[in-house]
Amino acid sequence: MKKFLFYAMCAIIVVISACSNDNSANSDANSSLPDKGKTVNEIQLIDMQKYEAIKGENIGKVVIANFYASWCPPCRQEIPGFINSYNKFRSDLEIIGLSLDPDDNAALKFVNEMGINYKVYRADESLQRRFNIMTIPVSVIYKPDGSLYNIHFGYLSEGEIERLVKTLK
Repeated sequence: MKKFLFYAMCAIIVVISACSNDNSANSDANSSLPDKGKTVNEIQLIDMQKYEAIKGENIGKVVIANFYASWCPPCRQEIPGFINSYNKFRSDLEIIGLSLDPDDNAALKFVNEMGINYKVYRADESLQRRFNIMTIPVSVIYKPDGSLYNIHFGYLSEGEIERLVKTLK
C-alpha cells in the first residue's frame, strides 16, 4: 500500500509540474493569432497507422507532433507560437496537433477558439501508449528524413521551433 501511495504521489507531482506555467520561456507565445477564418466542424480520431502515414507524407519537412489538451495551461500558451511557426515555415515544417481531450466538442471548440491552422486530430490510446504520454504538452520532433530527432516534454516556444527548423532543414 505504501508503494502505491508513493507512486501515486509521484505521478501527481509529474502532472502538476508539467502543466505548470513557466513564464521564462514563453515570451514568443504571446504573438498575435492569425485570422481565424475557417471553422473546423470535425476532428478525426487518429491511430498509429494513420499517424505513420501522415508522417510519411511529410518526408522532406521537419515534423512536430504535439500532444495537448484544451484544459492544459502551457498547452494553451504554446499554441500561438505553433500557429506563427507554421505560417512562417510552412514549406519546411508540418505540425500535427494531437488532442487528448476526451470530448470532441471541447477539442473542436479549442481549435476554433485558438484559430489553429494546422492539422489536428484526436489521439487514440495506441498513440498515447506508443509515446508513453503521461504528461502534456509533449512534442515529438522528426528530422526531414523521417527519423526521430527528439521527444520534448513541456512548453515548446516559437523561438525553439524556429531553431529546430533552421537546424534540421
